[in-house]
Amino acid sequence: MSSRELLVLLRFMDDRGAYKTALRGGEWPAEIQIAKTTANEVSKLRASYHNAHDDSYEPALWLSPGEIAEQAAENAAGQILQADMYSQMFPSIRERR
Repeated sequence: MSSRELLVLLRFMDDRGAYKTALRGGEWPAEIQIAKTTANEVSKLRASYHNAHDDSYEPALWLSPGEIAEQAAENAAGQILQADMYSQMFPSIRERR
């Protein structure tokens, strides 16, 4: 296979396939991002309607793989910070272990 044939093959691969997903850094293709944004906006609109009528409603929001990874990293950093603060606030408890 020539390099040109390989480039043509890669260019026309499925957007949801592993190769193009890796090129996007694990993110969804544009049409799925658009659908996700639309669904999230409708959920937020529904939540604002319920809140205006004194009814609680927590919208279920879709997250992309990149957003999930970002949240996981933030949670891990928060847990490390919390453990560090705890050990500074209560050093005697840590020494007894």
